[in-house]
Amino acid sequence: MSNQTRWLIAATIGLVVALVTQPATPARSQGPSATPTPTSTPPIPTAWHPPVIDQPLAIQTVSEPVYKLDWHPSGQFLAVSSADGLAIYDEALAEVAHVLEGTRIYGVSWEPTGTRLAVTHAHSIEIWDWDAGALTFVAAMEADYAQIAVEWSPDGTRIASVEITDDRDLGVGTFHFWDALTLTSERIALDDYLFEPDFPYAHRLVWDPSGQPILLGAGYYLAEVEGQSSIGTAGAGYFISAETGERLAGMEVEMRNAPAFAVDWHPERHLIAIGSSISTQVYQLSTGEFVGGYAPFGQGWLVSWSPDGRYLAVDTQIVPTESDERGLRVGSYFFISRLHAIAWHPNSTRLAVAAGSELRLEDLRLIPNFIPPAAP
Repeated sequence: MSNQTRWLIAATIGLVVALVTQPATPARSQGPSATPTPTSTPPIPTAWHPPVIDQPLAIQTVSEPVYKLDWHPSGQFLAVSSADGLAIYDEALAEVAHVLEGTRIYGVSWEPTGTRLAVTHAHSIEIWDWDAGALTFVAAMEADYAQIAVEWSPDGTRIASVEITDDRDLGVGTFHFWDALTLTSERIALDDYLFEPDFPYAHRLVWDPSGQPILLGAGYYLAEVEGQSSIGTAGAGYFISAETGERLAGMEVEMRNAPAFAVDWHPERHLIAIGSSISTQVYQLSTGEFVGGYAPFGQGWLVSWSPDGRYLAVDTQIVPTESDERGLRVGSYFFISRLHAIAWHPNSTRLAVAAGSELRLEDLRLIPNFIPPAAP
């Protein structure tokens, strides 16, 4: 990419960010079923400050920054990728294993059965075996560019990653699909995207929870105009086929008021959450209709649905999915600006949080009005 092209992209970003924060009505967009969405701009919610419950079950000091948290499917172990490699902790946040120390590891994802992990490491995706509390290196799948986020598909057959060039000031890159059975590169998405380098990468991609080979990713789409790259949209949730690498026609949810930095897919598949520093917005998958919005207490760069789908975490604001309540809140880390990663425990009652140099485990059952799942 030429210096002139990079300058044009950077200038366009500044213009886009300025425009999307204006109150003008956005252009008409289409939802995932190619049904036009309402043209009115959803209001930016007013920030609300509920009581803080600061009684963590456990706290651990970790190397800052932490990039990704991921619970083992059993809920017995927590994988943490950070500037100091990959570490595994137990439910009490006691360290069990630590590899790649001193190495910046951006992403980690458990294989659905919990026997392996996919790990970003420089220009490769590494596979590690997990057995009896020990990590054993298996293989490295090499790429041409830096790997900064990774997610294993629900059926275990594919791995998706975000890769960018080493030009970190712009973060131009795309999505890469890997065959998890043969441990080889399968294909690279056909379009380029712009991933803001100053924001967490962990929540930039998520697989279709139904098992279909579809990836939902967040970023700026880069269109090719007269041989030059330019911003295609201000920031959106893009649906990409893992089988072709193409963006799916008619399946795009454009973020209102702000560029998209994070996405998540409801476990039952009917809702999409898109987050930014201004607000998190929820849309119906079938129509693209705006459902609701939540003003973040922190950066607003992290969104995650609980495994049972009843609550949405916006940073560490806990919002009931099927309610008009404005949200619940835990932990004093709301008041600091270094919230890096969050991860729901598989039992949907606990939340792991990386804030600054602290790794915390929060018991959401301590929050007034939080309703835990019914006992099996």
